[in-house]
Amino acid sequence: MQCKRVNRAVVVALMVAGLSCFPLDRALAAIGKIASFKGEVILISGPKIDMVKQPGVSLNDGDTIQTKNGEAQILFNDGAVMKVNPYAQMMLEERKEQRGVWIFKTMQNARRLTCFVGKMWFKSGASDTKNYLQTPTAVAGLRGTDGDFGYDPVRLQTLLNLYSGEAATVGSVVRGFFQDPGITAAQKSTVYQQLSQAYSTKVETEKANVTIASTAQKSLNDTAASVTVLNVAKTAANLMAQSNPDPTVKQQAQLATAVVSTSIAAAETTAAVAKIQIVVEQATEAAQTARAAGDTQKAAAATQAATQAQQAVGTAQAAAAATQKVAADVKQGAQAGTLTQAQANNSASMATSVSQAANASASATSSAASLSLVRVDATRVQQEATTTHNAAEIKAAATTVAVVQQAAAAAQTANAAITQQLAVVTQAVQAGDVTKAQNTAQMTVSVAQMTASTAQTVTAAVNVVSTSVATTQAGTQTIAASAAVSVATANQAAQQAVQQQAVVAQVTTQAAATGNVTQTALNQVQQAADTAQQVAVVATQNEQQVQAQAQSLNIATTAATTIAPTTTIVPTTTTSVPTTTVAPTTTVGATTTLAPTTTTSVAPTITTVVTTTTSTSTTSSSTTSTTTSVKPPSQ
Repeated sequence: MQCKRVNRAVVVALMVAGLSCFPLDRALAAIGKIASFKGEVILISGPKIDMVKQPGVSLNDGDTIQTKNGEAQILFNDGAVMKVNPYAQMMLEERKEQRGVWIFKTMQNARRLTCFVGKMWFKSGASDTKNYLQTPTAVAGLRGTDGDFGYDPVRLQTLLNLYSGEAATVGSVVRGFFQDPGITAAQKSTVYQQLSQAYSTKVETEKANVTIASTAQKSLNDTAASVTVLNVAKTAANLMAQSNPDPTVKQQAQLATAVVSTSIAAAETTAAVAKIQIVVEQATEAAQTARAAGDTQKAAAATQAATQAQQAVGTAQAAAAATQKVAADVKQGAQAGTLTQAQANNSASMATSVSQAANASASATSSAASLSLVRVDATRVQQEATTTHNAAEIKAAATTVAVVQQAAAAAQTANAAITQQLAVVTQAVQAGDVTKAQNTAQMTVSVAQMTASTAQTVTAAVNVVSTSVATTQAGTQTIAASAAVSVATANQAAQQAVQQQAVVAQVTTQAAATGNVTQTALNQVQQAADTAQQVAVVATQNEQQVQAQAQSLNIATTAATTIAPTTTIVPTTTTSVPTTTVAPTTTVGATTTLAPTTTTSVAPTITTVVTTTTSTSTTSSSTTSTTTSVKPPSQ
């Protein structure tokens, strides 16, 4: 019976998010329509989230209705009616559910309406469909009922006022006439606010994509927007799992969390592909720009960077296909009622591992491409240093060039290793080896963090030396002396970062040779990555101080060129943990940059799945009452 009953809650969670990556087959799922509405009403249906623009819109099993300063009246196929008040959120489910045990199993039509905030009025239809009104804190099974139902997340109160019929409840329910929780409650509802943000993100993404030529950038923006929708589902499922007193509802919500986590990981892997493609585009554009300016050295470096980045695209695409299959298999198992919690958790874990490795590959590809261009900039700075006839400047610039060359070569090696490890993770997932996928993915994340931090530190060193040379050329002795100290600090930090990079290279090479990632190796790489990240923070602060001094005297400086793909639309609400992907950045005083025209860079989210087990039971009745109270509201 357990396997058969998981289908309901899984589809519940997928519904809330709209599941843009893996929509359900909804051809036969129409359960009613929006008979009338006024004001702002948002509908999530399958892969779509949009504002309701006209009455008569069909509603499917798993849809969500959210009102702002508006309301909607729903007419179900069996004649049941639901009126959703302003500032409310309702989730609609209607399907067959299994009842009984052993040879006494039967299938029964069931309609479950889950209120996360606000107030609605409901009247049962003429069919034998069993109606359940649910909130995060209670479940009410109805019999021929006509009444108001609501939930106040501020007071954590489930509210029920029957005009006729009976209600068998599980959990605490406040009965009798109640005021609409209204806008104040909606403002305090996490699920309501997340859905609002998801819709806003969708609208802003569509606007931004109109002006964007890059297909990869559009894909990255769309994927980022879809993840905000999927996170609504995760929040809803977590809320039901944590708060609802019914064991069956809790179990199904836990299963739903794992299913949605798998879909999020699949979406994030797709985002990683887009990020690598953006690196290819940016490097290609840099080559064209350099070629037009007659800069053959930078054109050659950028062309090589684009070629190397393109090599990583295919591996990432294979990884994305693997996660999509995992998510599709989970969805199919959920729909068939054969998916267990352990299977769902393993699928989520494997998909997350692929996502981590794919985004690590994207980060490393960006770092390697950036350092290819920074190496050319460092050589130019060295040439500028010779014009100062300052021995200290010339020596410092030479030191920086040497460090940059080492870092660039190491970044290329790390990028190739991560691409190879991404393939290993993908193969482990296809073989069902959860542990190998997790350990290898963790290694790639640490190596990518190490590479990105080193790129950030080395880029800062080049910018500090460039600023020092500029101040010397300007004849500003006081600032020049201070800059010289900063140059020494910057070069020391860069050398330290490269040393940490060598440690990581040795460990990862050994792991690749043996095909085994040990916990000791993971700890070594993570420790080196943490140290490199700390060094990068100090190096960037040093860089900013030097450039601020130069700018205070109106001394022009040119920052090294870097590549850092970002999303154009930045979601402000998330419930997931971001990956550690530090992209090289151009800081204060930058006059050249290849990053897309954006505001803030956001790394893709990674979801941690916690395995929990609860007992299986059907929704039981603890209280039964028959009520005839005030007249129902006029419809």
